[in-house]
Amino acid sequence: MSKRKRFLLITALLGYLPGLLITLFALFGYDGLLRSAAQDDFLASMRTNTSLGCQTLRARAPTLLIIGDSHAYSGVDFRQLQQLLPDQRVSGCTMAGLAIDSLDLLTAYMDTNDIYPPAIVLLTSPYEFIDTPIKPTRLQQHRDILNSSSSSITTNAVQALRYLSGQPVFGTTAAHELARLNRHQPQIMRQDPKTVDALMETTRDLNSPTTSFLDLPPARTNAQVISRFCNWIKAHSITLFALHVPESPFMTRLRGNLDWYWNEMARLNTCGTTYHGPLLSRDIDPRHFINRNFSDDYDYSIWTQGTDPEKILPAFDPDHLNPLGARLFSRNLADWLSRNM
Repeated sequence: MSKRKRFLLITALLGYLPGLLITLFALFGYDGLLRSAAQDDFLASMRTNTSLGCQTLRARAPTLLIIGDSHAYSGVDFRQLQQLLPDQRVSGCTMAGLAIDSLDLLTAYMDTNDIYPPAIVLLTSPYEFIDTPIKPTRLQQHRDILNSSSSSITTNAVQALRYLSGQPVFGTTAAHELARLNRHQPQIMRQDPKTVDALMETTRDLNSPTTSFLDLPPARTNAQVISRFCNWIKAHSITLFALHVPESPFMTRLRGNLDWYWNEMARLNTCGTTYHGPLLSRDIDPRHFINRNFSDDYDYSIWTQGTDPEKILPAFDPDHLNPLGARLFSRNLADWLSRNM
């Protein structure tokens, strides 16, 4: 073979190399990426890319699976939880508006894909046990999320291009989220928790989405769905924990008597362990419910006496932890699980 022909052959092969690498990554590399050094970025992305955990269950193959609604993905720092529980492979399937009825969808999906983690933590909130007006819409969204799989070759190829070009594969990076935490933590901790709580209280009589569902009764389907879920848990020898995600003192006062909720949670005692005590809320105070998503243009100066309640109302979320609160809850959760698993 002449030098010119060898040169042309080598040039052609080099031209196909990027495509070959991407194809190999799509076929074989994605699962490994979820369990490699890149897992930090994967876990850090699960707060903002909320369907990521559900869509990667097969690839991640968790030994400890966190499930729940928006209180769960706002309340858990998955990267920190993984660091504190190094013997586990942590992941989550958390979806906005997840209801007890969603458990039927989730277990069907896991059966179809032979996903049976040794331990499941169901993080609960009162909203999961009631019939909200948007529940049918949410259930359809949950079907759509579970029916869309990021293990397809096309999706994996896109992830490969991002990875090879140095872009965030999963939406954000651990370094980026840590930098955000470091920017906002001093401003949050500078606030006085008693003042923050008192100012939250001034919004009590204002209309907000948070208060619109307070008087709804428990869903009539809870008992049947929980019975099916418990039968599934027992059939696959899965260890189940059902744990309440902390809310702000203001939200607790708004809700009033929660005996109905604790009674609904207690149904899960037939197949697991439930807990809603103070160990999970240790060191969490009203400051951990302001600026839920760490917006960089957030005005912390509103948390001073005399601020108009209309300005305070959109500045906090009384039942969803911010990332700093999520770190505290994740520390508490890891501590509790270490003692009880």
